[in-house]
Amino acid sequence: MLILVKEKIFTIKLFHLLYESSSILRACQTLATQFQSVFLNHGSFGATPKIVLQKQSEYRNQMELDPVRFMIDDLENLLWNSKEQLALLVGAKAKDLVFVNNATTGVNTVLFNLKIKQGDEFLTHNHAYGACKNALVHYAEKHGINVQVAEVPFPLNSEDEIIEAFVKK
Repeated sequence: MLILVKEKIFTIKLFHLLYESSSILRACQTLATQFQSVFLNHGSFGATPKIVLQKQSEYRNQMELDPVRFMIDDLENLLWNSKEQLALLVGAKAKDLVFVNNATTGVNTVLFNLKIKQGDEFLTHNHAYGACKNALVHYAEKHGINVQVAEVPFPLNSEDEIIEAFVKK
């Protein structure tokens, strides 16, 4: 995923983080370790990291102990704390972040709240999640917007290839 935040390309930061910590990520996953790979497609199904499963269980148990208190008193603070941590990671303000159920909902929410004018263009890449790309293309066609697709190679030899692919467009 490419996230532009304060003129930084977050993918580069994520690329370094994943490269540096791939053995740690591998150890945190529930997949069999014989594959010697790091499963990153957590948005579609399965392969939830162990640490996430553990935290989900903690929250579920907390909710089951006192559902009304959890939903009324605790949940908002837990969500806000998560937004503050995410904000630090991506260089944004917590108040400017929102959580959505899935990537498709997030993309559609952004698209249908953009102030688009004739001559504007969308820039995406060839690894875009299908449902999100479809939403982008549909919105672009409906509003007469051109969609440019950066051809990011796979596998990457360096993070510079990401930048180069987008600069070419």
